Amino acid sequence: MEYVLKRPFYTKYAWVYDKIIKRPFKSDCDFIEKILEEKTSKDQISIFDVGCGTGNYSIELSHRGYKVTGIDISKDQISVAQSKTHTEKSDVTFLEADLFNYIPAQTFDLVLCRGVLNDIIDDKLRQNIFKIFKLLLKVDGILVFDVRDWDNSFYAKSNNPVIEKSITVKDGTLLFKSETRFNKELKQLLIKETHILRCNNSDDIDIFDFIMQCWTVDELKNNLNNAEFRKYDFYGDYNFDIESGETEKIIVVAQ
Repeated sequence: MEYVLKRPFYTKYAWVYDKIIKRPFKSDCDFIEKILEEKTSKDQISIFDVGCGTGNYSIELSHRGYKVTGIDISKDQISVAQSKTHTEKSDVTFLEADLFNYIPAQTFDLVLCRGVLNDIIDDKLRQNIFKIFKLLLKVDGILVFDVRDWDNSFYAKSNNPVIEKSITVKDGTLLFKSETRFNKELKQLLIKETHILRCNNSDDIDIFDFIMQCWTVDELKNNLNNAEFRKYDFYGDYNFDIESGETEKIIVVAQ
């Protein structure tokens, strides 16, 4: 996953990440809160947000009374997340860390991991990550994560392979473009991202190519079983009414 440290999307342009990617994190956190409603009082529930990015989910869950620790491999995104704790008066512990090299001393009631698993290409690591998640959880702990569904992602990106956004920033404009091709045999999205920061009649251009590895329900079931998760449910979004297979995402709730 070392390429993540070179991807401008997570590093050089972490400061504008929230304007490029907008998730309904408050309603997503409603879903997470519903899962936790049978547990003890909120201030005794611990959450570990793996790949927390700019911290929106961690901060929102903290505002709801949970004890939250967020980690991310990108120091730039962690820096953005930490800056929000001052302006939003949130009590979250944010750490720059790679989960494969860092295991916290405590275990958690819930581990949250959004999108990160798509960055893992190696088959062995794709299996081992679930064993790490299992070690992070308390005996009755819950794992919540999302990945890209291969079939639906292939269909959606085939019909709309290019995404472009223009964002007004201080002293100029940021142009963002994402172009997707495929390796159908390996179930991979081959993505080319372009950032163009246009200020004072000058263009600062960054182009980055990377692979996003999609998943299937069968692979997820096998890896969860191997890590001794015995109960799991699949959804199409952070919404109990949306079934797996209806969207580009697979959301998993496992114990």
